[in-house]
Parts: sequence; C-alpha cells; structure tokens
Amino acid sequence: MENKIGFAIFRIITVAFIIAITVCVVVDFATGGGLGWSWVPIISIAYAWVILLPLFLIKGKRILSFLAMLTLATLPYLFLLDILIPGRDWFAVLGVPAAVLSVAVLWITFCVIKYLKVNNFYRAALIVLLYGIALPNAMQYFVGVFTGDGLSFLFTLNTAINTAVAVGISLVLVFIGATKKPLAEAYGNNN
Repeated sequence: MENKIGFAIFRIITVAFIIAITVCVVVDFATGGGLGWSWVPIISIAYAWVILLPLFLIKGKRILSFLAMLTLATLPYLFLLDILIPGRDWFAVLGVPAAVLSVAVLWITFCVIKYLKVNNFYRAALIVLLYGIALPNAMQYFVGVFTGDGLSFLFTLNTAINTAVAVGISLVLVFIGATKKPLAEAYGNNN
C-alpha cells in the first residue's frame, strides 16, 4: 500500500515537472525563437526528479538511496550548469569542492544519526557544530578562493557571531544531554 501511495505521489510530481519544463520551453521559444535559457530549468528539474526518485519508488533504505542518488547526480548536474551558464568557469574551482563538501556533510549527518550510539542531545550538538561552523566556513573559503578574497571571511563579525551561536547551542545541548539522565532519575522518569 505504502509503495502505491509513493508511486502515485511521484507520478503527480512527474506531471508537475513536465508541465514546468513545457512552460519554460514554450516561453523560451516565444521570446527567443529557440532553446536558450530554458536549458537551465530543464536540467535542474531533471536533477530534482532523479534525486527524488528513490524517496518515492524504492522500498526500504529510502534515505540511503536518496543520498546515493544525490551523490551520483550532483557533479554532473553542476558540470552541465557550468557549460550552459556564460561567464567565468566555476565548476572545478567552486562547484566540485562545494558539492563534495555538501554531500559529505549530508553523509556524515546520516551516519551520526544512524550509527553514533550516544545521547540524542550529543548527536544534535555535533550536527549543530557541523552545520554551524564547519560547513559555512568551508563554503566561504571556497567562495573566497573563487573570488580571490581568500580567508578574509574569518575575520568578519558575521563569522564570529555564527561561530559563537553554534558553539553556544552545542554547549547547551551537551549540558542538557549530560543532565537528562540524572534529572530523569531524580524525578522518577525513566524515558
């Protein structure tokens, strides 16, 4: 039953994507006399369709299948966008490092949630540090390399605030995780 519902939802999504592609192509032909800018939404919609496929059509291990499809499809998608979008080539300098890092962080998050056998608050603290400090600073570094700004982002107020907030939230989560069991025992709650 569940797979029938997933298949029905995916059919609706597929029809919506086909309509969106058709509208883009018609407008592009009407305004430009051929396919030009519409290649970008066509490829983007196809990318979204490919990575959503396992969430609706595969029984079991959907998240794992989704992450695998995302891993396999992201670099080709970005490569095609780099070819289609005029201007400075960004795929090798910005696209590859950003995509590899982003996908790696998603895999790390999956592994932390699925396999790390610690208190959920500790897991959440680790994920906050990952998404609050590691990922944004690495992304800013890649952008800095691409734009020629280098590590100048490290010395901004924005970076200091983001880091302080992420560390603060993580410390609160660790504190709650450390006191959760003693508090539960003190008040007779064994959950």
